Amino acid sequence: MYAMIRLLYVVCCFLILQTSKASEGDRCVQYQGCLQPCQHQCKDGIFDKNQTRYMLLLGWDCREECKYTCMWKTVEAYEAANVRVPQFHGKWPFVRIIGVQEPASVLFSILNGISNIWAYKQYYSAVSSNAPLYTTTTIHAILAANAWLWSSVFHARDFPWTEKLDYFCATSLVLYSFYLSIHRLSYELHGHNVHILRWIAGNLIGAFYLGHISYLTFQSFDYGYNMKANVAVGLMNSITWLSLCFRKRKKHLHVKKMAAAIIMTNLFLMFELSDFPPVWWTFDAHSIWHFLTIPMPLLVYSFLKDESLKLQKEYETKQKFP
Repeated sequence: MYAMIRLLYVVCCFLILQTSKASEGDRCVQYQGCLQPCQHQCKDGIFDKNQTRYMLLLGWDCREECKYTCMWKTVEAYEAANVRVPQFHGKWPFVRIIGVQEPASVLFSILNGISNIWAYKQYYSAVSSNAPLYTTTTIHAILAANAWLWSSVFHARDFPWTEKLDYFCATSLVLYSFYLSIHRLSYELHGHNVHILRWIAGNLIGAFYLGHISYLTFQSFDYGYNMKANVAVGLMNSITWLSLCFRKRKKHLHVKKMAAAIIMTNLFLMFELSDFPPVWWTFDAHSIWHFLTIPMPLLVYSFLKDESLKLQKEYETKQKFP
């Protein structure tokens, strides 16, 4: 009898979904039937008084705890009915660990940040501060560390403000990576053309970033648009680097490092663009994408180190033999 009732709940969820733009799970009859009475009991304040301090600091108050508990009760209903588990509030169900909402993505984001910092330290120890690309590479490293920091915070706990900081900081890194490729390309030019190209690229990319975050903040937080914009910029960045690597492939073997990083990153992008329920309710497509990108900074900063030293040597040679 109970199994039949759960099956009816799931059928009702599908009917409601047809007229709703929200996630299927949080509109489900089973979920709402659990959530409303649970949150009604929150008014007495007893749960929050007994909740551990670190869980409250992570935002797991009574109302949020009700959402988490009712989500898993609804997941059980779907599984019992042998129906594909849906998303809840735009996200797949994840098993939290010590209050961390998406533990795999948090761990892999932290490892990406460590990878960037360690790889930059190798660059920093080998390249002088007056070398070509030094300043742009340093800014890139700072933006990368900042982006992975906020990725960790967002995946630890999804709030509107952590989501915006994650998205905006990730976009800043994508755009600056594109600027870095143009900055490197400018060394192939001569005279005032070098500074003109950098000035135009810097101002256009900066203006686009301001417009991008303004639109997402004040008009519509459009996930589809944000994804398309970042993918488009990423592809332009890839094309710029690969074209440069192709031209330099015979004279400078170290360009293979950047070419490998670009090609692998674009191959790994299929996980970022795909979507499937988390394996063991822990590893989703997004977390796998983060895992696969961990070694990429080692290749990128090694290439930038070799490139800075090469450009510096070429400059010193021209100074001696103009």
